[in-house]
Amino acid sequence: MKPKERLEQAGGAAKARVLLKLEEDVARSTGRSVAELRTSSLCDLRRQAEVRTGRVTRFVSRFPLIGRGNVNSDRIVESKDIDDEVDRILAR
Repeated sequence: MKPKERLEQAGGAAKARVLLKLEEDVARSTGRSVAELRTSSLCDLRRQAEVRTGRVTRFVSRFPLIGRGNVNSDRIVESKDIDDEVDRILAR
């Protein structure tokens, strides 16, 4: 085997060890495996975190969000807020 091939093979093993350690750390901190996290929706993960911590999760943006003529620099518009606004408009 050529030195370059040995180096590439060793690098691949090192990357695999780093990724394995990262996955173990993620599983330890979240209580779920990486495979479970990949297949779960963001809403499910949020709900589980809220149950585990006892606190409501809030998503905020540090940059203005521009779309549909609105600029929301302090928060991301949640689906409930959008649904409420649509219901209010349709009730007219």
